[in-house]
Amino acid sequence: MIDEEFIQRHLVQRSLLSHLLTPAAGVYSLLQKSRMQRQLKRVIKADIPIIGIGNIVSGGSGKTPFTMALAAQMQQDGWRVAISHRGYKGRLENTPTLISDDKGVLYEVDQSGDEAWMMANALPGIPVAVGKDRLGVISLVQSLQPTVQALIMDDVFQNHRFHKDVQIACFDAELGLGNGRLIPAGYLREKPEALGRADLCVISCKTPDADATPLLEAISPYCPWIEVLRYQPAGVYDLEGKRHEIRDLDRTVLVSGIAAASGFESLAEQAGVDVCAHFAFGDHYHFRSREALQPLLRLLNKESIRHVCTTAKDMPKLAQHRDLAPLLLELRIEPQAGQMETIWNIIKERQEIR
Repeated sequence: MIDEEFIQRHLVQRSLLSHLLTPAAGVYSLLQKSRMQRQLKRVIKADIPIIGIGNIVSGGSGKTPFTMALAAQMQQDGWRVAISHRGYKGRLENTPTLISDDKGVLYEVDQSGDEAWMMANALPGIPVAVGKDRLGVISLVQSLQPTVQALIMDDVFQNHRFHKDVQIACFDAELGLGNGRLIPAGYLREKPEALGRADLCVISCKTPDADATPLLEAISPYCPWIEVLRYQPAGVYDLEGKRHEIRDLDRTVLVSGIAAASGFESLAEQAGVDVCAHFAFGDHYHFRSREALQPLLRLLNKESIRHVCTTAKDMPKLAQHRDLAPLLLELRIEPQAGQMETIWNIIKERQEIR
């Protein structure tokens, strides 16, 4: 797993290593174009509107929280909406499966994958399906959830096998386009010109001082409709869903397994969490290894620390360790008031989603 320091040194910034890898990036680009041409030979049109959400960077773009916020806004507007997620690193990734329905979450996190489980747990009443076979998932949702009016599909910007009624590309204001080079020399899956396929680009600002201006200027020639979405802390919650006052917490350790660990730390500090240490693991880390957790456990015991603050997708995995479970608190984030309602209304207006 590539750590955040490596990403910052070689993929966000240009280095000797990224320069040496530039020829390999050219090969990657050719393979991507060949894959796209094959998929475009037969594009399937679903019977329900598809809202595709993705990015042109390798991770940390904010597409998952945006997917959740959009689904919640649509539900609030009276829409019957479902979500498709790959279920990355879950046991059901290779099998199209409905992991939640009107009755609640149907599978555990190790089966669903961390992000898909997080969505299913946080969005009651919104069915979530997993599986990297997205055509299979579309058929599954239409079969098992016939009243669904729209399907939001997460991480499908590079999937051309089916028609999307709306395409949304997500970015993080601080990560931006990385060093501007393609994988493996940089952080890009595609060049910015690919944003011509997007109906909307969303730039997420997860810290108060995040400046979206440079990225706005970089992508505006390719995508005429760009929205800047500002997130804010929405409190900390224990495993039972009880909210805790941050001002009542003493020294707290952060634990994360996400692409943008530094952003999570900034959010925690913005919320007023008294951060004394941050154990940052790779994105989608499983947290099954007790050995990997030993430095954390030693610090907790030595300093008598009673609070471990983590992310929504990491909390159920950490909770598998019974000695950690009572200490866990999830730091939740949400878009600033009114922003998602504005974006959803414009989507309906411009794309005539009915």
